Amino acid sequence: MKSIDYGALAVPFDPSEIEWRVGQASSKTPPSCTLLAYLTARAVMDRLDSVVGPSNWQDEYSPGPDGGLMCSIGIWDASKDQWIWKRDGAENTNIEAIKGGYSGAFKRAAVKWGIGRYLYGLGTQWHDTVEHYSAKEPGVDYIKINVKGKWVYVRRPTLPIWAMPEPPKDVNWSSDQAAFCAELNDHGITYEDVALWCKSMGRHRPSRMDSEGRSRLLDYINSEEGMRRYSAWRNE
Repeated sequence: MKSIDYGALAVPFDPSEIEWRVGQASSKTPPSCTLLAYLTARAVMDRLDSVVGPSNWQDEYSPGPDGGLMCSIGIWDASKDQWIWKRDGAENTNIEAIKGGYSGAFKRAAVKWGIGRYLYGLGTQWHDTVEHYSAKEPGVDYIKINVKGKWVYVRRPTLPIWAMPEPPKDVNWSSDQAAFCAELNDHGITYEDVALWCKSMGRHRPSRMDSEGRSRLLDYINSEEGMRRYSAWRNE
């Protein structure tokens, strides 16, 4: 029986599926604020449907120890002929308390499966806001958000490469692969190691880069600094 690709649950979402809410806000006018990334419950459901199938997962709820709700998400693993469960909980929210509690508990349980867990690594940055639509810069993507009871506009944060879905293989990879790997082998380096090294630096693996990107990567590996950094990574 085919086993579940649990790693596919943790794949980053398309930026269009990421929502943002205010973390902290300043008292200046217009205010600046920090933004926290989150997923909607619907996006999480869609991920479960696409990876394991709509009939192969289920959620159950129970009262939390100090109020709120606990959610358990079960996934049917045919290779083991059993349901596997992971659970977490959340307090009820101030708005639509019970509905918010269900949604929060569900999303936290999903994190236990790796869904959206990478968003916790984004860190926190302060963002300037503009109060009026007319003050928005042309061609810039803004989100409308409520800061301390006032609706303002803030630039949509740019996600780092590691928090983006990996692009498909480059169309030229099949013709470039042999020469690229041969040059790596001349240094005693395997493709698998370079792919992991790129990931550690927040870059796509070479097969997902374009030909120019792979050429720059090889130039860097051939440099003194590049070999020093690669060797340091290997020895970590």
